[in-house]
Amino acid sequence: MANSSASKIRIGILGASGYTGGELLRLLACHDGMEVAVLTAEPPPEFLLLGCGTAMAPVDDGLRRAFASRGIVLEVMDTGAAARTYNMLLNENRRFAAALIAVS
Repeated sequence: MANSSASKIRIGILGASGYTGGELLRLLACHDGMEVAVLTAEPPPEFLLLGCGTAMAPVDDGLRRAFASRGIVLEVMDTGAAARTYNMLLNENRRFAAALIAVS
């Protein structure tokens, strides 16, 4: 049974960039009992690529709104597509973050 918004632990992540920030967001995205309330990085990313494993998974509207309220677009896709998009964006020198669930 999913936790209601009222019973979730609200978390703030300061300096959520690089590998560690991405791993932390990846872990939190899979945890029903957590809600990312604050997310910061300097400079802030334009968007976050969220790779959901072998298949795209729905993302809570509240999480999407939390990112949008900070000017960050949440792009959800399977991890293969996210990895390909990551490489393209890296070549374009775009400001983005990525949280990818590994697939075998």
